[in-house]
Amino acid sequence: MKPIVRILLIIVISFAFCQLIFVFSRSGIKAYSRHKHERLQELLQNNSSYDLILLGSSIVRGDMDPRIIDSICNISSYNGGVEGGNLQEFKMIFDAYLINHPPPKYLMLALDMSSFNLDRKFFNHLDYYPYLSNSVVDKALCDNGHQTALIKILPFFELTEFDEEMRSQCVQGLLGKTEIMPGQIAYKGFLTRTMTFQSDNINTNVYLMDKPISAGSLDLFKGIEDTCSVRNIKLIINFPPVFQKNEPNHIAYSGKILKNICHLTSESKIHCLDDISLNFCTDSSLFSDCTHLNREGAELYSVILANELLELIREP
Repeated sequence: MKPIVRILLIIVISFAFCQLIFVFSRSGIKAYSRHKHERLQELLQNNSSYDLILLGSSIVRGDMDPRIIDSICNISSYNGGVEGGNLQEFKMIFDAYLINHPPPKYLMLALDMSSFNLDRKFFNHLDYYPYLSNSVVDKALCDNGHQTALIKILPFFELTEFDEEMRSQCVQGLLGKTEIMPGQIAYKGFLTRTMTFQSDNINTNVYLMDKPISAGSLDLFKGIEDTCSVRNIKLIINFPPVFQKNEPNHIAYSGKILKNICHLTSESKIHCLDDISLNFCTDSSLFSDCTHLNREGAELYSVILANELLELIREP
């Protein structure tokens, strides 16, 4: 066998072996993160029609139950909450959603203290590599320095970006384990939490302090607003509940970030649901941590939110 043929054969076998390892790795991760991948596939690839999309960070994912919202409002909603998301990720998901789906009647965008902080563009960009066929996802990742062209040609290069957590999820998935724990409810993007809140160990004032407003974040917010206007989608802004040890203060208008949002919503006549200081926010038994509700709290809040949304839906 000629040396050049031997070298080419070694390269082909090596590439095939790497691709085989990658396929097993991705199947393990997909099995473990089944709920996450089903949610992203629904948002970024499928073409189902929904009346309401709930968009925001993990606060949305675990606090807003479409079962309750749909039953009270008589609509079809989907929970598009993404772990660690900010406005960069929210806008990408929303624009990518509109590539394949009919425009929803309503978009509820939940904003928290970290929504305008773009220090980290994506909580985990690897989650989006399986959906590079969506042009919006591909462009957003490429614009932020990720080598999507290489990944599309040689998918196994994704393995070089796996961290310890991804490798652990791969092994657990191959062993038949999933991210969904006993007692958790997973439905239309929604996933309840099982953690118990230890309020004595948490300083909620740290969360309530203003986080950075990154350059370009307000433009991203305006971009979502403009898209809704062009596509005739009613935009609703939401400030989700936050645990507070003492009597809830009306903090939604005290911080720089939320003052900006209140100004923008007032200026554009966007409906704003200020739920950051609801009466139950002093009850630690309803929270998983200072910013996330547990299963009982999510059920309570979903009823409150659904009735707030119902009032807006009934308006002309």
